[in-house]
Amino acid sequence: MYMIKNKFYTKFLLLSIVSMMSFLGCIKNDFNIIYITPPRVDILTPSNIEGNSAKGNIEITNQDTLHITLAGICFSSTNFTPTYEDDNVVLSQSGKLSGNYSLNLSNLDQNTVYFLRGFIIYENDIIYSNTTITITTISNLPKVIKDNITEIKATKATINFNVLNPNNVILSSAGVCYSDLTNLPTITNNIVPITNGILLGNYSAQITGLLFSTKYYVRSYISYNNIVYYSEADSFITSDTLSNISLDSLTNISRTNAIGNFKINNSSNMRFDAAGICYSSTSINPVLTDNFSSIAGGNLNGNYTANLTNLTPFTTYYVRAYYNYNGSIYYSNALMFITPNLIPTVSITNVSTISDTAAKGNFKINNSNNIYLKAAGICFSNTNTTPEIQDGYVDVFGGELNGNYVANVTCLKPNTTYFIRAYINFNGTIYYSTNVLNFQTNP
Repeated sequence: MYMIKNKFYTKFLLLSIVSMMSFLGCIKNDFNIIYITPPRVDILTPSNIEGNSAKGNIEITNQDTLHITLAGICFSSTNFTPTYEDDNVVLSQSGKLSGNYSLNLSNLDQNTVYFLRGFIIYENDIIYSNTTITITTISNLPKVIKDNITEIKATKATINFNVLNPNNVILSSAGVCYSDLTNLPTITNNIVPITNGILLGNYSAQITGLLFSTKYYVRSYISYNNIVYYSEADSFITSDTLSNISLDSLTNISRTNAIGNFKINNSSNMRFDAAGICYSSTSINPVLTDNFSSIAGGNLNGNYTANLTNLTPFTTYYVRAYYNYNGSIYYSNALMFITPNLIPTVSITNVSTISDTAAKGNFKINNSNNIYLKAAGICFSNTNTTPEIQDGYVDVFGGELNGNYVANVTCLKPNTTYFIRAYINFNGTIYYSTNVLNFQTNP
């Protein structure tokens, strides 16, 4: 039964008496009696329950389309059957209301039980729903969530975690706790604290002084109101020894390609998931999420190369070597290079002024874009038919070289055949002339 004030019952009772008397013939029935079904309201299941708010839902049944002055939800955390005199929210519209409506309850207390009833006001009477619904607001307490573990090495690792702090409360401490004995470490074990205060977002803590080849368990933590909250646990295994990787040089640089030369020192014969080169034109410390070129994994140890492709001409690139060990990425030092707009070319033209111990090598550089060259010159050998710099060379000064040049070759052996070609040094990469000449010194 709906709870309705006495005035409405009086009207309904009078109509009922008149109707009964008419039926019994006590009075003459020379008029029509109109029966009115009063509107009613039901409280529906609330939704979007948060720490300080919720959405209340009501259904109004108004089959005779009567005028409703006001409709809404009353609620209380202390009154099991809340009334209009308690807290309430009302619809912005009135009139011939019928159907489902939603209202936002705000300024609620966290982690609190509330009692809700729907109500309508019809002809100055307040009609309540015949049921009361209970909700419990959630607690928007700060929370710590584990992220990934990076830079796992023989004696250290970096633990990344995220702090959710919707109310920007002050945390007395936060950090990482770890142990090699228990899979649920606490702050009574080893800890690495970070700063305190209003923490929100991503944080990292580096654990050092770890043992080689050891499994560690780790949890992030925060402390609020003297209560410690932990993230889910995670684990990692330190490597069995320190391996390092270095990027030695970049060679064969062209407008769109280059070769990265790197070295892995892996005396413990550790198995790597992958290795290679990563590069970027924007980041001075490129990572795998930039561009990369990889080689197959395995027990890598020694010198390796990887091709950089699809480069943009006349662009600065930053390069690092990397290896992937046990899911963690380790990077080398970084080098940079510039792809040429148009690589200069060099050719050996002739050999002149040949004596028993000397000769002049004449060469030509085509460098119409005036690209800076570190050096240029002649390389020669009496054994290698395609001589390189390590055989023997004579260079001229560097600069924006373009045109004809001469290099004096001395300390030759008499009566000996020599092979000779020109070269240029562009951005640390050696480019040789495609042609090779030979000559014989005088006896």
